[in-house]
Amino acid sequence: MLYRLLIAFTCIFSVASAQETIIHYLSGTDKDHTVQWDFMVTKGQNSGKWSTIPVPSNWEFQKFGTYNYYQDAVNPDEQGFYKYHFKTQPAWKNKKVEMVFEGSMTDTEVKINGKLAGPVHQGGFYQFKYDITDLLTDTDNLLEATVSKRSTNASINRAERKADFWLFGGIYRPVYLKIVPKTSIDRVAIDAKANGDFVMQVFSQNTVTNQTIEAQVQELNGKPVGKPFSVAANDSTYLKNHVAGTRNWNPEKPALYHVVVSIKEGAKVVHTIKQRFGFRTVEFRPRDGFYVNDVRVVFKGVCRHSQWPESGRALSRNIHLLDIGLIKEMNMNAVRMSHYPPDQEFLDLCDSLGLFVLDELTGWQAAYDTVIAHKLVKEMVPRDVNHPSIIIWDNGNEGGWNRAVDGDFHLYDPQKRFVMHPWEKFKGTDTKHYPDFNYVTNAGLYSDDVFYPTEFMHGLFDGGHGAGLNDFWNEMKKNPYNSGGFLWALHDEGAVRTDKGGIIDVAGNSAPDGIVGPHREKEGSFYTIKEIWSPVIVHTKSIPAKFDGRIEIENDYLYTNLNQCSFQWKLVKFPLANEAGTQSKTISKGIAKAPTLAPHEKGWLNLPKINTTRADALYLAAYDPAGKEIFTWSWSLHTADEIARQAVTIPAIAGVTTKDENNTLTISCDNISYFFDKTTGFITRVNNGKKEISFSGGPALAAVQQALTEFRQYRQGNTYIVEPVYKGDSRYVIKWTFESGKLPKLEYNYSIKGDVNFMGISFNYPEDKITGMKWLGRGPYRVWKNRMKGLQLGVWEKAYNNTITGESWQYPEFKGWHSELYWVKVQTKESDFVVYSESNNIFLQMLKPEKPQGATNENTSPPFAEGSIGFMHGISAIGTKFQPAEVMGPESQKNRQLNYEPIKGALRFDFR
Repeated sequence: MLYRLLIAFTCIFSVASAQETIIHYLSGTDKDHTVQWDFMVTKGQNSGKWSTIPVPSNWEFQKFGTYNYYQDAVNPDEQGFYKYHFKTQPAWKNKKVEMVFEGSMTDTEVKINGKLAGPVHQGGFYQFKYDITDLLTDTDNLLEATVSKRSTNASINRAERKADFWLFGGIYRPVYLKIVPKTSIDRVAIDAKANGDFVMQVFSQNTVTNQTIEAQVQELNGKPVGKPFSVAANDSTYLKNHVAGTRNWNPEKPALYHVVVSIKEGAKVVHTIKQRFGFRTVEFRPRDGFYVNDVRVVFKGVCRHSQWPESGRALSRNIHLLDIGLIKEMNMNAVRMSHYPPDQEFLDLCDSLGLFVLDELTGWQAAYDTVIAHKLVKEMVPRDVNHPSIIIWDNGNEGGWNRAVDGDFHLYDPQKRFVMHPWEKFKGTDTKHYPDFNYVTNAGLYSDDVFYPTEFMHGLFDGGHGAGLNDFWNEMKKNPYNSGGFLWALHDEGAVRTDKGGIIDVAGNSAPDGIVGPHREKEGSFYTIKEIWSPVIVHTKSIPAKFDGRIEIENDYLYTNLNQCSFQWKLVKFPLANEAGTQSKTISKGIAKAPTLAPHEKGWLNLPKINTTRADALYLAAYDPAGKEIFTWSWSLHTADEIARQAVTIPAIAGVTTKDENNTLTISCDNISYFFDKTTGFITRVNNGKKEISFSGGPALAAVQQALTEFRQYRQGNTYIVEPVYKGDSRYVIKWTFESGKLPKLEYNYSIKGDVNFMGISFNYPEDKITGMKWLGRGPYRVWKNRMKGLQLGVWEKAYNNTITGESWQYPEFKGWHSELYWVKVQTKESDFVVYSESNNIFLQMLKPEKPQGATNENTSPPFAEGSIGFMHGISAIGTKFQPAEVMGPESQKNRQLNYEPIKGALRFDFR
């Protein structure tokens, strides 16, 4: 347990014998393991009185002080006063004692026993420490810390506290004592290349001439790798060696090692530390790309804020694991630290679980002054330098870079990682934020800059992220200098407001930017990204009637051969609409041998000869070398007409009768009555003999006004036909057919002139009477025209909700477009009813999502048909925070009729 707690630090120390570093926590280790300190805040909630507070924490979440977003508009001079008593331990005698703060917002003055520990630290996201050896008493000691939200340094306030994120206060990362011998190792900086060359700079103190510094590389289990190597001791010295037979670190197979570093005096160990690292080589090649271990990499990345709704920036190992798990579940391989360096434990986990990391010096559109920037780079880089996951340093964000310190990163980094300016064309890179589709195209055609937007597809509510990504990604892959990109952002930055009854505040339209919600609730884009960025690409779009078992696939890994993956297939039968449950029945299943395909090779996955005639769908699941699902693809084995045909025939109870009075036509068939308004041609209600069903207002041609010119009705053999006739450019034709023993059928066709947001027909049904729906189609999430991937074919069911994405988090959302509909059972307070489509590729419109309260434009509030239940051939696309859908690529364009043939559809209705 103690070891687990200590891995959050750059150097992994053991608490044991005298020659090892002792770590003594004064605070807790994370948000879930805290220690109470005395506390008083000067402004806001519960101000002006002494109380206690858990440390680490942001004080707003403990019902103190003031919440602010973007700038410290309210109570900008707010301060927190901390006190904590601790006792000196006998084991510290004749040792050096340092007090380490992992993070405190923003200016922090520290006193020990009434005396300043050192200069006031400025900067809210950085580790700092003081040598307090000479300030300690032999028994009881008093720590006092004064933390000011705003800095006395104006550039820090511009860089950190006038920014598009929440601005908290407090000691939000651990505080501990680091106790070492007088002669000791302070830190190391490692450059371990993929070829086994190992260089390490060792920073020590008080060494003498008869001492040596020795290093031994080890496996994580302690097994030595090669022989120990050493040099004469010096307070700054280099150890060099070649280590044969090592495994390289990469995000697909993150091999790690320890190096044990010791100051020795003959056989005696004076001090020793253990540092984890990885062998790997990082290069930037202009007019080419980024290479890791001589492999050109493409970032499938996301920007991540360090935040949790109930605790702000005070996090935990479990939250870090949750976030990394979600990132990797989406088949991403990279994460950008936005806009500050994260907890050390997050980087440790990126090392061990495998993610590329862009580590960032804060500067949100404004830079630190040069004096403070020098100091903060010196605090950031030495803390993080040994993480193999970090392959790029970010100097600020969107203009928030101080060019005078670009070179400082390499002063502390022997690997000389690339230093970039996110958003700027800089040193042969183009990291443009929020490019539109034309920019992406032109970047590939006319520029030789390495292209990787460090923010793109800006999420807002349900927009951005997966919406448009398919077009963007395919276009980016055409660029010979493509290095991928980073979506904005991983999660909605929601803060629980202790001053507002516990609501989750996303600051209007400023912070609901995530692929997942504040508590990491998955939005529809999560699964779209998972498919688009799958390292196994499936090119087979449909399964023919005479299926030979061959599926065309492509390897999109960077390092992994597909023969290390596994594939499972199954044929399934879906329950019918009138059957209980949603679970499919497996007809047959098996394992397909993974083909030998190197990265970027295409080939065939060969399934055995399987009989598809009894099944409704084929599922194919791919699993990575660790056995985790990459993605599951699904194909229908039947047309919509074939599926509907199973339900068309019903018991013949009574023939068709009609009643025509005033402007209402009533048709009764099999004891169900259908009422039509002869002035509009629309159905107005249905009665199934037990319940009145408020199904009305259609079929209305979406977004096109039609004038009824004639209401035709006639008997044709055993059937009764209703044919309203409309005039207009759309040439709208509809035909109802009623026949005893069969479900009533609606056939329709129309034409569309020009570009339209959606096309199809709709009906009305009262929203307040809908309780849920069950359907056969793609699900369970809704879709947009430019966000179709990621869903599974199946029978799905969800209860009614009025979720507004990014403002409430009951997912999947009920309202919206749903793709590849075969049938839908609308569950109501009156009587459930089923609609079958006899046409392929129909979208269901289920009500209309409400516009978010925080929306300031229509980019993420696409138009819907006026009716509440629709059956569409084309649907609307959705934009991003900053861009309307029409600039986001081909799939984001409006709908257009592609030929002169009318668009046709057919539906069957079961109101029994």
